[in-house]
Amino acid sequence: MVAALPGIALALVFGFFFIDKPNEFESAIKSTRAIVVIGAIGIGWVVLAKLVLPRILRPIWLQTAVLTGAAAVIALLVVVPYYRDTTVVETFPGTAAPVAEVPPSSAATATPTTTPDAPAATTATPASPA
Repeated sequence: MVAALPGIALALVFGFFFIDKPNEFESAIKSTRAIVVIGAIGIGWVVLAKLVLPRILRPIWLQTAVLTGAAAVIALLVVVPYYRDTTVVETFPGTAAPVAEVPPSSAATATPTTTPDAPAATTATPASPA
């Protein structure tokens, strides 16, 4: 029974995820890639628990510890990213960076400054379209 605890815990984590995030569950059912990943996790779990670990590690508590670590890694890689809110602030490739707008009142009252070594500031007029 102790050896089944990591599998039960992983099933509970995925069960809670599918109840809490039904839209993601629906998209996983419709996605071939997601079904393949879920199937690979399930098959890998059974192979690890029933074939590999009993031959490598004799004590059941060591097998349970390895399966608990595997369950934690799977949960961190698959489930946790859906609960992290991250805001990405970067420009989309191929678009220009946004230009900060200067309020008209501050633009009208600003006076150009020059340094002793620099030439005087000039105002460029935009070219008219032909």
